[in-house]
Amino acid sequence: MKGRAKPLYEQIKDSIRAQIIRGDLRAEELAPSEAEIIAQYGVSSITARRCLNDLESEGYVQRIKGRGTYVRALDALELQRHVGIFYHELVSLSGYFVSSAFSGILQELKQSRLEPDLLSWAPVRRSPTPSEALVDLARLRRVDASILVSPVPEAWLRDIVEIGQPVVSLGFSYRHPQVGSVLPDFSEISRRRTERLQALGHKRVAIFHEHFDEPAEGAVSHIPEWDSNLFDISKVEIPFLRYDELAQAISRLTRSPDAPTIYYVYGYELALHVRQYLNDGGLDVPNDVSIIVAGNCPGPTRFELEELPTVRMGQMAVKMLLEGLKEGVPVRQSHSFPAVAREGTTLKQAPTARRVSRRKLS
Repeated sequence: MKGRAKPLYEQIKDSIRAQIIRGDLRAEELAPSEAEIIAQYGVSSITARRCLNDLESEGYVQRIKGRGTYVRALDALELQRHVGIFYHELVSLSGYFVSSAFSGILQELKQSRLEPDLLSWAPVRRSPTPSEALVDLARLRRVDASILVSPVPEAWLRDIVEIGQPVVSLGFSYRHPQVGSVLPDFSEISRRRTERLQALGHKRVAIFHEHFDEPAEGAVSHIPEWDSNLFDISKVEIPFLRYDELAQAISRLTRSPDAPTIYYVYGYELALHVRQYLNDGGLDVPNDVSIIVAGNCPGPTRFELEELPTVRMGQMAVKMLLEGLKEGVPVRQSHSFPAVAREGTTLKQAPTARRVSRRKLS
């Protein structure tokens, strides 16, 4: 333990705290005494005493004069009932996906004793040791369970999971077995989308999505794959909020001799910018281009839509955290919700497709 930069009393406190949360140390049992901490960890009495003082001030143990130090029941820990909702500082909290996810999270939190705490990743990102900085931030803000609304490197989550805190990601997953996830399921809608686009003669598709400049090793995006045998795919990755690059990409695509006839866009806000550049100053999307939007969208709209049940996903994330807190162990499961389609007005037959008379079909 002495090899780490964190003070010894904090390391020992984190270890005992994790044992309490996991249930290794049960409610109303004796917690390690000052003498036992000195013997087990080889530290001074000052370090052992500070560790126990902090655990008592945070509500995890209770000293009873003449009897010793006892573990408190988790249900009695008022300070434990806070959920950190972590997001990238560039994400607009008024964005449609994020705001609807927050709506589901807050609705479910009202049914429990958990309190929300919106937290940016910025202070963790600035630290030379992000994993330890995340634990420090959680301790400072009294956070004992976390929902991740934007992805970060899996390594950042190492210590927070190690001390027994439940963590659930929303809309993406991690390879780490103790980080839960709530995901959209595009399987059925992808099959229907493929059949419909084929029937309308569409073969050339441009796929747009945004990404953060920082890498997030270990985080797995769940953007559905397209069958390259059926469609000619152009993938366009736009750095978050860098819409100048979006304009350049659309200009390049529209001037190509094999210009896409479908623009498939992940996210409503990004789709608005795609439509703006396609319009080229006009009021309508060009007649030979269709737009499909994946993600929650307010209506009415002219887009063909694929909606995610984001409110329900937020509610499920809280339920998973509650179960993790109840059991005293990190979350180890994933849940998925099927996406659904809503009709728009831009999806039309591909301009190069052979048109079939409705009269002949009847």
